Amino acid sequence: MTGLGYVLVGLALGVAVGAAVAAVRGRSGAQGTSRLEARLEVQSAELRRLADAGSVRDGESERVRSELAGAREALRELALRDDERRERDRESWEVVRRLRPCSRAGRPRAGPARTSCAITSPSCRPRCS
Repeated sequence: MTGLGYVLVGLALGVAVGAAVAAVRGRSGAQGTSRLEARLEVQSAELRRLADAGSVRDGESERVRSELAGAREALRELALRDDERRERDRESWEVVRRLRPCSRAGRPRAGPARTSCAITSPSCRPRCS
């Protein structure tokens, strides 16, 4: 055999061994790739689940904020109505306090108002007339 023959035989053997190694490695590489793809898919699903949970939490916090704003507004309105009621009660009691001297034991006297003012104390006269 000549030098060229030895080169061709070596080249053929190298190609055959390389093809065999590539075939063996390709099978295990394909399994490794499929495992890697499966892990990536699991991680992707987990990230989607976390993102969905985060968006639900954001929606719930927004709902809670709007409910709190509504509750604050209702409390403001209740406080305003309570202040108005207290003012009316204060005015009513002022009228009762002012008219109390013109009556006896909380009941009006018999007869017209001028007659009752003539009988009552002088402090009541300006109020009754």
